[in-house]
Amino acid sequence: MHKWPIILGCIFAASCATAEPLRFQAVNPSFGGNPLTGSHLMALANKQYVAPVIQRERPTDLENFADQIQRRTLSTIAGVFTENLRKLDLDSEAEIDDFIFGDFMVSYDTSDPTKIVLIVTEGDETIRIDVPNF
Repeated sequence: MHKWPIILGCIFAASCATAEPLRFQAVNPSFGGNPLTGSHLMALANKQYVAPVIQRERPTDLENFADQIQRRTLSTIAGVFTENLRKLDLDSEAEIDDFIFGDFMVSYDTSDPTKIVLIVTEGDETIRIDVPNF
């Protein structure tokens, strides 16, 4: 007599316990999600990104002018030395004058007959440039 409610209760309990298995679906197309959502996700990421602002000091007109004069002078010196390299004869024992401009000095080393070494010195810093002898 009272068995039917117990049997019906067991049937309903058993039916509620059988559920569909959970399935994970990735949103990001990099992890197997829908490839059509990639542009949408990229647009969202770009909206959230804030580029850092780098403050730079702008040189004054006087500093720009001084920098241009220095560059032009060094360019002229480089042109003179390039011309001297073309005329240089390593077989002769003639000495080449060094060029001194304040702390800046340029000299030649012709001790090796296969190359010319251009030595540029400014203060404590020295740069050696090997130029092959043509």
